[in-house]
Amino acid sequence: MNMLCNYNWPGNVRELRNVIENAIVFTESNVITKDILPSYLNSTGSLDTIHSSNQVFNQIGSDENMNGITIGEARKLNQKMTAEMERDRILQLLEQFAGNVSEVARVMGISRNTVYRRMKTYKIEA
Repeated sequence: MNMLCNYNWPGNVRELRNVIENAIVFTESNVITKDILPSYLNSTGSLDTIHSSNQVFNQIGSDENMNGITIGEARKLNQKMTAEMERDRILQLLEQFAGNVSEVARVMGISRNTVYRRMKTYKIEA
């Protein structure tokens, strides 16, 4: 878990998702350990990234054993992190574009209706 928290993630959520999916495929048990994860994750990211990642994991409540995580936990964690990041991104863009949903949709590369659906899902009011 520390390796995942400390990595910079230049590929953002897609890279994280890919690493987790590969770890799930290559693990021989139901626990993902650091020897399953790619070696490049040992490099440390920026302090801001480490701090924000640790905040997300603390919000999720992961004071559990950091030596391994079950596949089910990894999937739930990935889904929750993805949703939180998407919600934060939508809020950021709505603020940036003064509530203009069309601009938010354009920047995110999704349809306006999809933005409205996700706003409803994340309980974001326009």
